[in-house]
Amino acid sequence: YELETSLASGSYKNNVAGAKKEVLGLASDPSKGNVADKLRLVVVYVLTTNAKSADVEEVTAAVQTAMDTPTDAGKPRMDKADKEILATGLKAIGYLKQLRAMHMLPMSSTFQEMESSGGKASSDILSSFMAKATTQATGLLAKATDKVTSMLGKIHKHYATRVVENLCEMKPGTEDDDFLYLDPKVRGDVDVVKLRMMQRSPVREVIAFVIGGGCYAEYQNLQMAANERRSVSYGSTELVDAGEFLAQLGALG
Repeated sequence: YELETSLASGSYKNNVAGAKKEVLGLASDPSKGNVADKLRLVVVYVLTTNAKSADVEEVTAAVQTAMDTPTDAGKPRMDKADKEILATGLKAIGYLKQLRAMHMLPMSSTFQEMESSGGKASSDILSSFMAKATTQATGLLAKATDKVTSMLGKIHKHYATRVVENLCEMKPGTEDDDFLYLDPKVRGDVDVVKLRMMQRSPVREVIAFVIGGGCYAEYQNLQMAANERRSVSYGSTELVDAGEFLAQLGALG
């Protein structure tokens, strides 16, 4: 769970190789988690990193090998239900790979910047190297701090929570500039642009509704945007847990 949280919060966005190493270590160890745990980890890995198809295939194969390994007592590690979960999970991962191939899964800005910087002069590379060298000590300290905060249960704001906060606090340069703003007190024809520029009342009540699957973790995280002056309610088309989400991806695959 700690690794999934780190992946989802972007802790490995600049360290795809490190993410693969950690995921592969857990995926290939038969004693760590069950088949559903391993498949869920691989799905999170695919959704939150720019992992290459070869890397995804490697960690997926590691899951299969680990689950095919007999227990210490010589008994099969999977029963019929586990085999069905594995088959569904493999279809789900295959579907995500198809989306990645069609560029329907977003790439992180870091990866895009790395690709676009391929033609820069060697002086830029040297400058980058020097910058990394001078900040190495700071980086080591930051890693140690991040490890401690992770052990203490550091909570990261989900995307929905950040959007709600940006809208409620009317922060410029955020989703508040793009989202449609309507005021029920204004009658007649409405000029949306002028309406946004008018003095707006503080937000006292928020209803965040997700078109599609929602989850309890997202609801709980959204409560970070609530305070003594603002309440936040949450809804979605359906509430799904990790197993149901995996099954839906498998059906699409």
